Amino acid sequence: MPQSTKVYLSIDFRSTNPTGRLASIKLHGVPGRELENEEFSVNEKIRDFCNELIVDKIFRRSHNIGSNFEHLEIWLYDSKSDRQNLEYLIPELDQDDLKIASDISASQLRNIYILDNKVQDDKLDDWEQEVRKLFRPLFAEFVKLPEMPESLANIPLFKRVESVMSKTIPYHGILETLFFDTLIVQID
Repeated sequence: MPQSTKVYLSIDFRSTNPTGRLASIKLHGVPGRELENEEFSVNEKIRDFCNELIVDKIFRRSHNIGSNFEHLEIWLYDSKSDRQNLEYLIPELDQDDLKIASDISASQLRNIYILDNKVQDDKLDDWEQEVRKLFRPLFAEFVKLPEMPESLANIPLFKRVESVMSKTIPYHGILETLFFDTLIVQID
């Protein structure tokens, strides 16, 4: 089995919808591996997780709301980490960026920051409304199963129910150890 080193990668996704305006999304900060042969790889389950819970949702929603955005870059960021020790660069945030906080307390995704696009004042309200419509639904995708109370955790019936639930909820394992809690978005 080849040795590998953990790295954070960028992945490009292209829309398959010929009538949608949003053409591409680039995700930064996706955990992957550098193999001995100097190639890079992302675990298929991580790629599918990012595609299904973030990318596909945004492409579909963008088409449904008639979004005018053409390209997005999204950084996956753990706000509890030390920015100085990150193994990939993330944009600096400032007071001009739009912060969308989660309105779902159980969501593992806590915040989405939209970098300031220097939108003119007369178009700012429409832009903010479009951004919120596009990104706010993502918070619901990152709700994990509540933990079983200790008093029930050792009862065989409840162990079995928990086992079945964790197998039927897609990406349960990834949500348990989610590697980010914030999205930083650049709209081009």
